[in-house]
Amino acid sequence: QLADDQDNIKKLQQAIPQVFAESFAAEDSRASVRAVSHDRMPLVGSVADKNTIARQYADLYKGRASHVYEQAEYYTGLYINAAHGARGFVSSFLSAEIIAAQLNNEPLPVSSDVIDALHPSRSMIKQLFKQQC
Repeated sequence: QLADDQDNIKKLQQAIPQVFAESFAAEDSRASVRAVSHDRMPLVGSVADKNTIARQYADLYKGRASHVYEQAEYYTGLYINAAHGARGFVSSFLSAEIIAAQLNNEPLPVSSDVIDALHPSRSMIKQLFKQQC
């Protein structure tokens, strides 16, 4: 960890010498891990029952039109706003607005394409579409 600290200080001195011209040492440091999803998009919205989705959308791979499927069942009052990774300070606030709009049946602050891209069950739906589930 000391070697990492020294490497980071050297990079700062090279990148911004006018700010980090003087020599200094890190007094305390730590490494952190940020939660991210497999596709690096946050998970935002109501949480669906996995078993119900698997049953309701089992033949998704056949290419049926989306309007043929009934609305997925969701756990009442259970929403997720997670996996923001390094961009969490920016994306978590808009995500909270999305959930607030969903809770209050208000117009969503983003397009339906964005809602689909953030949907907590998107990975499972994609797998069903590819018939991998």
